[in-house]
Amino acid sequence: MKKTVIAALLLFFCSGWNTRGQQSGGLKISVQGGEVVQSTAPRAQARPEENAKRSWSVCFTPPGGCTEAIIQAVSDANKSILVQAYSFTSAPIAKALLDAHKRGVVVTVILDKSQTSEHYSSADFFLHAGIATWIDGAHAIAHSKVMVIDGETVITGSFNFTRAAEERNAENVLIIHDSALAGKYTANWGAHLAHSDSYAKPDSQRSGNSGPRVSQGPAEVTESGEISGLAGSLKSESAEKQNLEQIVYVTETGRKYHRAGCRSLGKSHIPITLKDAIARGFTPCRICNPPLPKD
Repeated sequence: MKKTVIAALLLFFCSGWNTRGQQSGGLKISVQGGEVVQSTAPRAQARPEENAKRSWSVCFTPPGGCTEAIIQAVSDANKSILVQAYSFTSAPIAKALLDAHKRGVVVTVILDKSQTSEHYSSADFFLHAGIATWIDGAHAIAHSKVMVIDGETVITGSFNFTRAAEERNAENVLIIHDSALAGKYTANWGAHLAHSDSYAKPDSQRSGNSGPRVSQGPAEVTESGEISGLAGSLKSESAEKQNLEQIVYVTETGRKYHRAGCRSLGKSHIPITLKDAIARGFTPCRICNPPLPKD
């Protein structure tokens, strides 16, 4: 009788059962034939979401390497890639998306309305590559820089998909492997898709009327790995920016800007970028014919 009472007390105070009668794991005490028997009870299994692996990586520019990190994530895609982009002028990233599309990954792109213009744009490139392309014009700017890959990985951050973001700007890229978070981003992506317009060549252009310009011809990758059309557009954009950043010279009293060595400079020759010279109202010298903004 005493053994039974002692066993009962031990079972109540020392077992792995809580006050609600639920087993909490750890040491298990039972009574068998009036004897106290101890054993190790299995611990409660964690919920599936607690077992899910969550990992992330981050990249900053400078020092750089973010373009390559994005390309690697895109290269690992097996099923789908959802893209939201404000500015998209990176040929290497565009090529990675094109390669994914060619191997059967479903790629869908939402771009800001700035990507539709009279010049060959990223919207034209994706359209001609056979990638579903949409324009989000419902906002002042559609400023997201996001990719959702296979419903499991999110790429986000300040990093526009551009060469400038990689080489000149201070940016960040966060790559997160978390299906729950990817679900949130996918839902938000879908909300923007709902009010976006499909990008396609309008019938008005076929008849010669005005309308958004869509360049002709399929997208191709050259032997150098550059994308024809988009790469050409990128080069033009890059050349224009470099043109505006080149140094010209002004004088203390004149209203002209000059090339280095122009005889009109005399002893006064103040270096200034072409962009600043134009902004301050300087006009090109007719003697030395300095560069123009669209040279």
